[in-house]
Amino acid sequence: MEANGKEAPKEPVNTWTLAHPKFVMGKPMMTMEELASAGVNTRGLNKHYIFDAIHKENPSIVGEFKARDLHSGPGYFSVAWSDLYDLFNLDALDISLIRCLAL
Repeated sequence: MEANGKEAPKEPVNTWTLAHPKFVMGKPMMTMEELASAGVNTRGLNKHYIFDAIHKENPSIVGEFKARDLHSGPGYFSVAWSDLYDLFNLDALDISLIRCLAL
């Protein structure tokens, strides 16, 4: 409520920054059949997600830029598992996918 007794205007929901509505933390992102036909790196990332996200309840994965990549010192970045959901499923092109590919 604002000071004059009126209800404060609600901020619009920004769907570009929300997790994919089908993403559920701790639930596998791909079926066993999908994983069987996926590449070795996808299976490795899925295995890391299962261990790290489910067993440690860690909401993100940390990556590293090498010094030569940025022409400066090394840097680290964090990507939420919910942002990687689209990479596992490729059923929507949203800002999560764009952010991950832009890194």
